[in-house]
Amino acid sequence: MDLKPVDALKAAGVPEDKARAFMDSLHRDLDRRYGMLPGHVVTRGEFAEEIGAVKVSIAQLEAKAMTAIAEVKTALAEVRTLMAETKADLTRWLLGSMIAMTAVILTAIRLTSH
Repeated sequence: MDLKPVDALKAAGVPEDKARAFMDSLHRDLDRRYGMLPGHVVTRGEFAEEIGAVKVSIAQLEAKAMTAIAEVKTALAEVRTLMAETKADLTRWLLGSMIAMTAVILTAIRLTSH
């Protein structure tokens, strides 16, 4: 305990036992309000372990993210392939329909012109 506040209280006319009791009470109150509880203190080793665990978690999340990205890229490639196949099918049907319509029109013209 710091003696200067006790001495100051004694100089102000407070008996020494009451001055010491007051300072003890003040210290206990300050310790209770602002003191570190044992559960709040962390050693460097514990802190390093927690940081290591966080790094492992981040690495696992990154691996999962990379897997998800690869799956999305694969799905996009499949969609692009299906779109290209659909485009080719539509082009074949369109050209086939145009040829068939042309043949029908030419046949109609020949039949009506005689």
